[in-house]
Amino acid sequence: MTTRVPYLSRIQAGFIMLLFFIYLFNPVFSQNKIAQGNWPQFRGVQASGVADAQNVPVEWDAETGYNIKWKVRIPGLGLSSPVIWGNRVFVTTVVGEGHEDEEPFLKVGLFGESPENPEDYPHLYQVYCLDKESGKVLWKKIAHRGVPQVMRHVKGSHANSSVATDGEYVVAFFGSEGLYCFDMNGNLKWKKDLGYLDAGAFDAPSIQWGFGSSPIIYKGRVVTLCDVNNQSFIASFDVKTGREIWRSNRDEVPTWGTPTAVDVNGRDMIIVNGWKHRGGYDFETGEAVWWMNGGGDIPAPTPVIAHGMAFFSSSHGRLRPIYAISLEAKGDVSLNRGETSNQYVAWSYPRRGAYMSTPIVVGDYLYVGDDRGVLTCYDAKTGEEIYRERIAGKRGAYTASPVAANGNIYFVEEYGNIHVVKAGPEYVHLASNAMGEPILASPAISGRMMFIRTSRTLYGIEDMGKGKKPEKEKTKIAETRPKPEMPELPEHELKDAVEILQTTDAVCRTIQSIRYSISMEGAGALAERMPKAKALVTESGWADFFPEKFMVSLDVTMNDMSEPDRVMGGSDGNKYYLIDPASKTVHSDFEFGVFGRFAQAVYGGLVAEFLIDGPFDSEIECPDKTLKGIVEIEGEPCYEIVIRYANERNTETTWWISTRDYMPRKRTDIGDVENGERGGRTYTLTEVVVEPQLTSSFFVLEVPEGFTETNQAAR
Repeated sequence: MTTRVPYLSRIQAGFIMLLFFIYLFNPVFSQNKIAQGNWPQFRGVQASGVADAQNVPVEWDAETGYNIKWKVRIPGLGLSSPVIWGNRVFVTTVVGEGHEDEEPFLKVGLFGESPENPEDYPHLYQVYCLDKESGKVLWKKIAHRGVPQVMRHVKGSHANSSVATDGEYVVAFFGSEGLYCFDMNGNLKWKKDLGYLDAGAFDAPSIQWGFGSSPIIYKGRVVTLCDVNNQSFIASFDVKTGREIWRSNRDEVPTWGTPTAVDVNGRDMIIVNGWKHRGGYDFETGEAVWWMNGGGDIPAPTPVIAHGMAFFSSSHGRLRPIYAISLEAKGDVSLNRGETSNQYVAWSYPRRGAYMSTPIVVGDYLYVGDDRGVLTCYDAKTGEEIYRERIAGKRGAYTASPVAANGNIYFVEEYGNIHVVKAGPEYVHLASNAMGEPILASPAISGRMMFIRTSRTLYGIEDMGKGKKPEKEKTKIAETRPKPEMPELPEHELKDAVEILQTTDAVCRTIQSIRYSISMEGAGALAERMPKAKALVTESGWADFFPEKFMVSLDVTMNDMSEPDRVMGGSDGNKYYLIDPASKTVHSDFEFGVFGRFAQAVYGGLVAEFLIDGPFDSEIECPDKTLKGIVEIEGEPCYEIVIRYANERNTETTWWISTRDYMPRKRTDIGDVENGERGGRTYTLTEVVVEPQLTSSFFVLEVPEGFTETNQAAR
């Protein structure tokens, strides 16, 4: 008897082939192919920043070439991140026509001013495609030629948005200069003019910062978020034709985050960050499904999806929150005053968010790094703080977002260093790698390679199998601040002086309390009209610029004859308070900014000079600092530091910093130096007592008994 082996009928075989082609070409299934080494948009799949790569290097050296597979100079200036599909790498750049050989000005670091670059001459808006393995330029296309419609910030470019690709199309977004779609060979398929998109300061229209949100491609559609100063909107386009499918207007100030697409129980959603309207939109219709207001008023980070939640961060203004919101949210999920959670908000922190960089979830942990390099690890599901450390143990400046592979997280410092930290519940710093050029673009990862874009160069990093990194006499890690020219000082004083000037502040220890008084004399400083303050400041975490929790208690007098006016204020980590004993009123939710609005409102800005402004303020990056030497002020040896603001206010300030306790003893303001007017006032600090912090515990600021709390912000 012969046994026949079953075989597929022609109908069955045809049906299987049909399913195969549907999987291969249907965008519904094509999303599953993304994980196979592709990095299809800003920060990869769903902007998660986490790659399925293996053996990505922990150490490399741009100077010696160790683990540098290739590097390519990219003309012009672009801060968009690399995007990878298959063997192709895509970046954008903008080159000033007629200025091709000039190095575009880019300023990095922590600073508060908001300058723009007019650059009022034609620019070439370009898309580059390079070979992943060799770095060879396969093609470059000019998407647009013209004078920029919006000025750029000196810490930005005209090419901030990363491209998006699905392996068939490449979409590049240049803000006011338009949306462009190419095929994989660089042929332009369509373009869209989305109008004038001014993503500048919402409260100061003359300040222009440049567009930054990147497009995404999801299931055959392009989605763009355009939060600007005129009419904000989110829109969806057919990726093949550019046909607009829907557009939803948003009541929103400018934002810079990228949309995130996610399937929620069979319903596709687009999740976006915002200040007035963060939330979720229906992918098919553009209808708002849920929304939330409040938070930082300059939202730049992109939403991150993990554990059934969307994680948001933002900063600036009164709050810099982190929110963990359920993907099943519906309607208005905004928190009421005093709440940290509700039906859909799993947990939140009001003052722990990041200003620029997008957080990252690796396994069970959420990592949030702020722009000064303070990294906090949370249990992503519960919000429990696991640790809080400064990356690489030093203050830095961070704009790019971290990425992760092989259980390691890569944090990019603007000054050109990439620090590697082991993922997990303990902080372990593995390596620091110097690139030698500023970096503001987030890295990309594909296969065994990492792609790093500096201000001038695109690098392909891979383990080249050359063993251990060669030892050098001293690893060249860029300083967080430029080193000043040092005068000749006594041997025993040199180390302290270098430390002060390198960090551009006088904070060299954690301080528990300071007691001091201030007197002022000089031009316009009539003694009977100037307030005098005696203060006790209690805080923890001074080195983190301004503490999470602090208390200020003040006796303010208008002159020597008047009775002191008692004023108290502070923060418990959730709210700011101003306590007015005279009216027995507590003002909560006090508006506070890095330039001392809180302190100025409390006591005229005098004590704020020492708490927030001047050498303590890491936000102020002065054009010229000089350490002149050591002088004696009131019997105390002090460093004399001259700071000139010629490019900003045409003023000059001289600080005298005590060599004993690193507190300012005296400060002189000289106005309008350029015009020769030398009139100014002198501040003198007396009665200084510094007590070292012995414990790391925080105090709790309690509202005094019998006081009435008002939620109106004190002005």
